[in-house]
Amino acid sequence: MPVFGDVVKRVLETDVKLVAKTFGISVEAARIVKQTFASGANIDDAIANIRAAGKDGMLADAGQATDALIDAAAASGPTATAATQRIVGERADAASATIGQTMDETLGAAPTGARTASEEISKRTAPARTKAYGDAYGKAVDYSSAAGMKIEEVLSRINPKVLQNAISEANDDMLADGVSNPQIMAIIGDNGQVSFKEMPNVQQLDYIKRSLGNMANDLKDPVTGALPSNALRFNKLSGQLKKAIGDAVPEYNVAVKVGGDKIAEDEALDLGMNLLSPKTTREQVARQMLDASDAEKQSARLGARNYIDETLANVKASIATPETDIKEAMKVLADLSSRANLAKLRLIVGSQGVEKMQKELE
Repeated sequence: MPVFGDVVKRVLETDVKLVAKTFGISVEAARIVKQTFASGANIDDAIANIRAAGKDGMLADAGQATDALIDAAAASGPTATAATQRIVGERADAASATIGQTMDETLGAAPTGARTASEEISKRTAPARTKAYGDAYGKAVDYSSAAGMKIEEVLSRINPKVLQNAISEANDDMLADGVSNPQIMAIIGDNGQVSFKEMPNVQQLDYIKRSLGNMANDLKDPVTGALPSNALRFNKLSGQLKKAIGDAVPEYNVAVKVGGDKIAEDEALDLGMNLLSPKTTREQVARQMLDASDAEKQSARLGARNYIDETLANVKASIATPETDIKEAMKVLADLSSRANLAKLRLIVGSQGVEKMQKELE
């Protein structure tokens, strides 16, 4: 640090041409360096900047002047260019390893691809999911109770054609899943109304709820992700049916909390991957994470991890390949550190996890 301070002092006191000769840079570059130091370079601030970079701190971290100096030096010839790329590249590798470890702790292990990550979550939660749903499916619904009548009331508000379709899909899904439960027996009246020969049990109701969610998801715009009005209605009814089942059979709420469902997990994964987009609002994240299952929260974290991994890879590529537009990479890093995005990250990681990540990103 005393040596660095002496360098700054000498630069300030030395003629521009001598600065250029000493550092082997152009006169124009030397003038920029000298002007930058003279315009308020503070030794204490510069030293603090280097120390803030941790054990990998470099002179280039000191401030704009030394940043300009290393750029100018790197441009002075092939040897300097190669040396600078190697050293800064090693710095990037070290920083990536550190932030990678931090993200392992806060967001979960690095995914091998977004969809693979979703499958891994399903496998990890399978034992707890199976037990929780087994407990819920084993309970009877008391349709004479207020909670049981609420289930009937929700089903009665589903358009008969939609309900027919949902029941048919639920039966097909149960058959495909090898569920031993008897099929849902529904009667279609002359007026098109749907009635049940026997009221559905918890498992059958759960499959109807899933079918409504699937029907909504099938209508999602593949590019924008937007849902038409009928899909929003299906989602709303699916949510109301889920709540009604949980009110009648509390064990079902436990099962949903532990296991969630595939559609909700995929949506949480997409949310995480688009978390840092300006189009994804804090309110949207808060609403989706409210009452989210453990599996959904894991999916959101892995989605965010996948995006951040790709972002850091782009930054490293920019450093190693000068022709890559580093401004774009720096913009993405700035996005990672923006106040709005950090607020969204807190909703899926927690404040403590974000603080650790923020420190490493800086």
